Amino acid sequence: MNAQRLERILSAFLPSFIAKQLAKSPKLLLFVVLFITLLVIFIIKIASFAIYSLVVGAVLFGCWMAWSGTKCIMSKRKKRVS
Repeated sequence: MNAQRLERILSAFLPSFIAKQLAKSPKLLLFVVLFITLLVIFIIKIASFAIYSLVVGAVLFGCWMAWSGTKCIMSKRKKRVS
């Protein structure tokens, strides 16, 4: 792909100065694409970990509430039996 055509494509998404620099240097363009890809993957991993932590925390909280309720019911039942 020639530099002018690549520059036209890049200028649709980026400022013209940056598009010119990226069109002239394929290694820089590859680095930028790789960097953005890795950044997106990293953000997705952080978000998925946060969602996983939230779900696990909610399940643990629910178990704790159920256990507390069971202990309360069992202590009331023992008081009635005695």
